[in-house]
Amino acid sequence: MKNEPMTSNSPDSTPAAQVESMQVGGVALRIRPIEPQDDRRLVEFFNNLSPRSIYMRFFAPMKQLSAAMVERLTRVDPQRHIALVALSRDDPGHPMLGVARVIAQDDLRHGEFSIVVADAWQGRGIGAALLQRCIDLAARRGIQKIWGLVLVENTQMLALGRKLGFTIQRSGGAEYELTIDVTAAAPETERMVQRVPTL
Repeated sequence: MKNEPMTSNSPDSTPAAQVESMQVGGVALRIRPIEPQDDRRLVEFFNNLSPRSIYMRFFAPMKQLSAAMVERLTRVDPQRHIALVALSRDDPGHPMLGVARVIAQDDLRHGEFSIVVADAWQGRGIGAALLQRCIDLAARRGIQKIWGLVLVENTQMLALGRKLGFTIQRSGGAEYELTIDVTAAAPETERMVQRVPTL
């Protein structure tokens, strides 16, 4: 990737209506859709993840994100791909603290979620806040069910799924499948997330 040009951490260009500022677990956050200009932030975020957090997210060890993957993860189709980032509001450069996604399938009624939070900021509710907003946005776009695979050892994500009302079923020897009816879950998420100190 060293030969691939990247943009700098320039000021946010997201419209103000799409940006939400909040305090979560004592952390001042700015939550907004991911932007192409987040490419460097995303690489720095990934490079600071522990091998375990990378494995929990990608189900495989990875040493770096390829340039193609960085582009795919930051230049998303807004009609099919909900991608929200949590940025530190107070730190210089506004580093990325977490990323959550829901990618709609071909029928546009089902979507797959993924989520990862920087190791130093896990356990403060950042992941719960991000996933809540993904669920809300998915419901507004007509997605009816969200699902995702979670490794058996990812106890934090399993606990979060239970608190938010996901149905959890064993999918294979090393995975659980989490599924939630978005139309039923979205109105409850705001109350539920306040009681989830995970991710």
